[in-house]
Amino acid sequence: MRKILDELFSPFGLFVLVLFTFRLTYLRYAPFDLSPDEAYYWDWSRHLAWGYYSKPPMVAWLIGLATRYLESSTYAVRLPAVYLGTGVVFCLYFLALRLFGGDRRLGLFAAFTAAAIPLYAVYSFIMTIDPPLFFFWALSLLLGWVAIDRERIPWFLLLGLALGAGILSKQTMVAFYPLFLGYLFLSPEKRHLLRSPGPYLTGAVASLMLWPNISWNAAHGWVTFFHTAHHFEVEGIDFPQSFLAFVGGQALIITPLLFGLLVYTTAAGIKKGLLWQEPRLRYLTIFFAPPLLGVLILSLFRKINANWPAPFYLSGLLLLAVLGLRTRWRDKGARIRRLYLLGLTLAALLCGLTYYLPEVIKRLPPKYAHLDPTLKLQGWKKLGQKISQIRQKHPETFVISLKRQIVSELAFYMEGQPEVYRWAGERRPVRTQYELWPWPRNLIGKEALIVLREQDTLPQELASLFEEVRFLKEVQIDLGLGRKRIFKVYWGGGFRGHPRYTGP
Repeated sequence: MRKILDELFSPFGLFVLVLFTFRLTYLRYAPFDLSPDEAYYWDWSRHLAWGYYSKPPMVAWLIGLATRYLESSTYAVRLPAVYLGTGVVFCLYFLALRLFGGDRRLGLFAAFTAAAIPLYAVYSFIMTIDPPLFFFWALSLLLGWVAIDRERIPWFLLLGLALGAGILSKQTMVAFYPLFLGYLFLSPEKRHLLRSPGPYLTGAVASLMLWPNISWNAAHGWVTFFHTAHHFEVEGIDFPQSFLAFVGGQALIITPLLFGLLVYTTAAGIKKGLLWQEPRLRYLTIFFAPPLLGVLILSLFRKINANWPAPFYLSGLLLLAVLGLRTRWRDKGARIRRLYLLGLTLAALLCGLTYYLPEVIKRLPPKYAHLDPTLKLQGWKKLGQKISQIRQKHPETFVISLKRQIVSELAFYMEGQPEVYRWAGERRPVRTQYELWPWPRNLIGKEALIVLREQDTLPQELASLFEEVRFLKEVQIDLGLGRKRIFKVYWGGGFRGHPRYTGP
């Protein structure tokens, strides 16, 4: 604890203070609406449980904690992301100190890189399942090395807690434990730990933490497990399109120069045996290269979201700092160092551009409006306000939509933040969390507003649940640069009840 306090009064402490203050300030004044995923997880937080349809419960718990003590605002929903993102920087810095004998320079470079990479910058103010995953992965990296180094049971127990919390954040965290055991197996100097209780206590603690979520899934048809298994199904995507799209996505989120340099130095280090001979470098490599290679192979068979391998880069960034600053590469060392420093500079500039993106977009010619990556974060508040105005003329109505994105955004941005319901058909399988929540019986006999996208048709099944249905109006949401979203609003009277499930 004394060392931690000492570091807070070091250049690193000043860096973190400036970074944290900037992120909090940016979050307060950022012009973005909640993304559909953020609004969806916020809606989960109003119904706290041990599990949800597609993901473990941690994101809902954290949002619920923030909104319990603050109003349910955009700021409150995203506040945990600021703390978690800053926590990642802390963990990487102290991991560098533990691995490399208190080398503050390596720690600062690793921390700065984690703050400058556009991917991690975005997830420092966008609250989805990824910020808690990144934090608990980074924390597990730190605790894992301390447990291996000190070989004491309490550290293995702490690692189990971090691992369990990570699995309750996102399923990707499950990969950490076999990688941890794999490191012990591949390390002759630490292989004896596999004959001690420590590593298995880690797994036991994580399993105990996951048990309530498993019980929840058992009671709900194992919906999360089936949803997760879908990500590993072969889609028959033609090679090399899916592969090139994955590699291009990684270069984009890590920045091309740093990504290329990381791949090159890691491959060269493995070829020379450098990364296997040194235990500290082996540790960082195990948690980066094998899982990234696994996702790379998966990209040959199906579309891969660019953020899926993001936690693996956390050890990779520290590894790159070591390879770029400390490793002697014979005739290439000076060139690699220059490229590394140039890559960091470009990453920092791109990070600044990411934060400044709203102002950049305003200055785009309309013909480039389709390039706007923030489109999903725009227009939802306006939609909520307009539907609220319509609802004022029909104060007893409840609201229905077909898409979970619209349902969650309306629930958040409509006046009073009412419950909004998703119609998914009478016999269709569960596709979202909304199909797991019953429709209250007290809705029977009431009026409803049905909000559809312009291209959607009112389902006859849904219309038949009302004694009368009529078209009310068209709602247009101006997104700037000549863009707009159009919604259709219907009124339904005399609701007969949901035929598939209606709760108490």
